[in-house]
Amino acid sequence: MNKETKAAAEAAGEEALASPQGAENSPQSAAPESLYSVDELAKAAGMFDTTADIVRTALRMEGVTEATVTDAKRIIRKFKKREVQ
Repeated sequence: MNKETKAAAEAAGEEALASPQGAENSPQSAAPESLYSVDELAKAAGMFDTTADIVRTALRMEGVTEATVTDAKRIIRKFKKREVQ
């Protein structure tokens, strides 16, 4: 490694150390999640380890017409764990 390459590598390492941990995951740098319709999420029911009917029912019972994958997973998980009366 020549002196310029070594100096550049050291500078890059110092910059990485100087930045706060988790800066890559900060809300400002994260791209917003996409919204999907109930039908789109139902077509991808395997992603939620369930059937399309469960996806549709869980989301509609919450009054949701569009959701991110993260929100849909949370809603579906809650629906599947609820107590049947």
